[in-house]
Amino acid sequence: MADEQGKPIAFTTPHDAGRQIFQYSGKFNKPIEPGEAVLYSSDSTMKGLIRKVSASEYEYRFNHNPGSNDTRCFRMFRLPKGAALVAVTPKDLPHRVKDGRVEIVLDKMVPRGGGINAVIRYRLSEGEGL
Repeated sequence: MADEQGKPIAFTTPHDAGRQIFQYSGKFNKPIEPGEAVLYSSDSTMKGLIRKVSASEYEYRFNHNPGSNDTRCFRMFRLPKGAALVAVTPKDLPHRVKDGRVEIVLDKMVPRGGGINAVIRYRLSEGEGL
């Protein structure tokens, strides 16, 4: 994670196996006043989140429930090279091909107490890997 100046934010990611979620906990580099907007970014690669649904199709499910305040959720999902997008939910998520990889953009406002779910299904041709 990094703040809006690009400085790293120290954080931990405990896993709640019972609820099957990761929770991110960190300390911002400067105090945040009540009602003040916060901007931060993170870039990661996680293993074990893709589910094989048939011989050549795979699925990823994303759930984000920030809980406390209105939150803008922006995510860029990149499929493996050569993967073909089969379906995406919500259906209005834009996508493009860049450098041989499908990129899917999720950019939604999540109201206080709300959540956002996305499902991405794709197909790999023979010889392609996760």
